[in-house]
Amino acid sequence: MTIQLRLATMKDADCLLACRNDVKTREASHNTEKIPREEHITWLKKIINDPVRTLYVAEEEGVFVGTARVDKLEETHLLSWAVAPGERGRGVGKMIVKTMCYEISGTICAEIK
Repeated sequence: MTIQLRLATMKDADCLLACRNDVKTREASHNTEKIPREEHITWLKKIINDPVRTLYVAEEEGVFVGTARVDKLEETHLLSWAVAPGERGRGVGKMIVKTMCYEISGTICAEIK
């Protein structure tokens, strides 16, 4: 399995929201509430232009398999990721994290709930 990461764009809004609002994703999130589309669009516009936060779309052969985010906190990079509902159980999450680690230099931190 090969996972590619690319920067998220506004064109990814619907697949990112569907992944974020999935029940299993919400259970593993700090905020377990369902996110309204309008709120998600506002958040996505903000994050795309955020100099200390990078949002990626994870793809396998051009198909959305998840999302990843890197927040730069002083000298540490905080990782966050989610696997698309239909892609779970195949090791996609591990591959997303592994791929992100190749993109980052410096100290990496990941919190798993």
